[in-house]
Amino acid sequence: MPYKLLYLSRADVEAVGLPMRRVIELLEDAFREKGMGRVEMPPKPGVHPRPDAFIHAMPAYIPATGAVGVKWVSGYPENTKRGLPYISGLIVLNDPDTGLPCCVMDATWVTA
Repeated sequence: MPYKLLYLSRADVEAVGLPMRRVIELLEDAFREKGMGRVEMPPKPGVHPRPDAFIHAMPAYIPATGAVGVKWVSGYPENTKRGLPYISGLIVLNDPDTGLPCCVMDATWVTA
C-alpha cells in the first residue's frame, strides 16, 4: 500500500465547518473515555526558550476512536508585537496500526 501523508492548512481545517454542537459531542466522548481510564495521555513535556514563552508536546491515544498523535503548540506573547499569533501549533496524527504519520495539520482552530 503506498504511503500518503495529508497536509491540512489552517484554511483547510476551518473549511471543514464542523458545527459547534458536533465539536461538543466529540469532546464529551473523549472526556468520557479519559474519565473511564481508557485514554493514554502522558503529562506534556515542554521547553521554555524565553522566560515568557513555551513549546509543549501533547501526545495522546484514544483507542475507542483510533486517534493517536501529538499536538505541538507554542506560546510566545511577544509575537503579537510582530503581527504574529501568540499561540501556534501543529497536530501530527499517526496510523494506530503502523505508527506512520498520516496527517499534519494546523492546530490554530483546534487550539483556539
